[in-house]
Amino acid sequence: MTKRDVLSLALKISGVYSIIFAVRQIPSVVLAMNMMDSQPSSSSSPIRLFLSTVAGIFLILVVAYILLRWGDLIARKLIKEDKNIPTSNNLDWERLFFILSLRIAGVICLIRGFPQLSNTLLRLRPLQEAQGSVSGSNLGSLISAIVIIIIGLYLLFGAKGFSRFVLKDKKPADTPPKSGKIGNLL
Repeated sequence: MTKRDVLSLALKISGVYSIIFAVRQIPSVVLAMNMMDSQPSSSSSPIRLFLSTVAGIFLILVVAYILLRWGDLIARKLIKEDKNIPTSNNLDWERLFFILSLRIAGVICLIRGFPQLSNTLLRLRPLQEAQGSVSGSNLGSLISAIVIIIIGLYLLFGAKGFSRFVLKDKKPADTPPKSGKIGNLL
C-alpha cells in the first residue's frame, strides 16, 4: 500500500463522514421550517435561515460526493511522489503516519469549516437587518468557522511546526536530524 492509497482511502472515509454530518443537520431544517410557520409572513429572516440551512446541507453533500467520487484524483494531486508506506523496520514510520493523520484531520476541518462559514455568512445579513447588530452567537460562529478553516489548511499542508513539536523526541539517536522537510515526507 502506498501513501497515495492511504490518503485516497482517508478522503473517501471523510466523504462518508460528510454524509453523516449532513444527516445530523436535518433538525436545523425542521427548526427553520417551524420558525417560518411561527413568524409573520412579512419577515424574511426565517426564510433566509431555512434557505441557508438547506444550502449548507447541500454543500456538505457536494463535498461528500467529490470526496467519494474523486478521492483518488485528489490524492494524486496532493501526493506528487508516491512511495510505499514503510514497514516496521523503518524508524521513520511513526512520523509518516502522524503527518498523514494530520492531513486527514485537515480535510475533516475543511469539510466542517466551509459549510459553517457559508451558513454563518448567509445568516448574518438578514439577522443584522432585523436586529440592527450582529449577535455574539453569530459573531462567535463566524470566528469559529474561520479558525477551523485556517487549522484545516495548516493540517492539510503537513503542519510542519506542530509535527516537529510533537515528534521532536522520536528521532533515532544514531541518525542526523532532517533539514526541516517534514512536509515532503508525504
